[in-house]
Amino acid sequence: MSDSTAAAARGQSREILYNPWLHGFALAVMLFTFVLLLAGGNVTSKAAGMAVPDWPLSFQSINPEGWTTNMGGSIPGVRDEHGHRLIGATVGFLVTVLAVWLAARDPRRWVKVMGVAAWVAVVIQGVMGGLRVTENSVVLATIHGCFAQAFFVLTVVLVVVTSRQWLDDARLAPKPEGEPPTPFENAALAWATAGCVLIIYIQLVLGAILRHLAWTWIPHMVWAVMVGLALMAAARYVFEHPYASRRLSGPIVTALVLYFVQLALGLMTLIVIYPMWSEGVRNPQTLAQDWLPTAHLAVGAAILGLAAYLAVRAGGISRWSPGVERTEAEGVPA
Repeated sequence: MSDSTAAAARGQSREILYNPWLHGFALAVMLFTFVLLLAGGNVTSKAAGMAVPDWPLSFQSINPEGWTTNMGGSIPGVRDEHGHRLIGATVGFLVTVLAVWLAARDPRRWVKVMGVAAWVAVVIQGVMGGLRVTENSVVLATIHGCFAQAFFVLTVVLVVVTSRQWLDDARLAPKPEGEPPTPFENAALAWATAGCVLIIYIQLVLGAILRHLAWTWIPHMVWAVMVGLALMAAARYVFEHPYASRRLSGPIVTALVLYFVQLALGLMTLIVIYPMWSEGVRNPQTLAQDWLPTAHLAVGAAILGLAAYLAVRAGGISRWSPGVERTEAEGVPA
């Protein structure tokens, strides 16, 4: 096959696999999921998880009158909890549409499976959230929060694998100029970024345990150092990789900046929350106690999402072997 014919085949394959509308919809699902994380974090910050005591209905209604005013001011937290449920239902609907769309239009079987997995995950998450209410279980609330972060990662992965950048990383685009990456550079990039996701997720699990169970701060604070080291290791291998250094430098720098923002937010959260907890109080008494924990959760989720983005794209990059021509989905699993 001549160079021009091979380039044309790569371009044609890229256009077949890339659907801008599907990718845009996957991006919308991810953004709504992030909003849902914020809504869930807000419910926890305001200790409003049991403001609506029944499920799947709210006060025996799909949309109870007066919920936007906390039932006329008589039940604090109803607006937060019921609003969280409405956003969750929206995400469930969007994920259902995305799963069907992927099954119908994406030619890659493994992407179809991921779409189904996302649908199953959102159903499990919804049921778990409901059982948290019916059983009044703080343990289920903690698991619900941890699972939400894992589901968010899955939506990030779907955004990446439906993007044009993923296909370019997998060498459907013309090969980059200069020396190709060595097998060690590919492996180091893939392992460092994947390990970063795991370490950040552990940190968020420790944070969820702390928020829901008022556990000791020490493990969460110590593990924050591990997160910083993992991000710096990932940055090293991104900048040393001849291809990733041009493609992924922006996301890794952003993740590092957000890490230091997160440290500051964590310290401020500790300062405003610890005195309240030391007195045995769970309900926030000030605006700072209300919003700082949620902001801390939001930035943590953003760092996890960026790490997942880096890991998936690094996986696409590291699958390529110099000199190998592929005809349909170069570097992309069948």
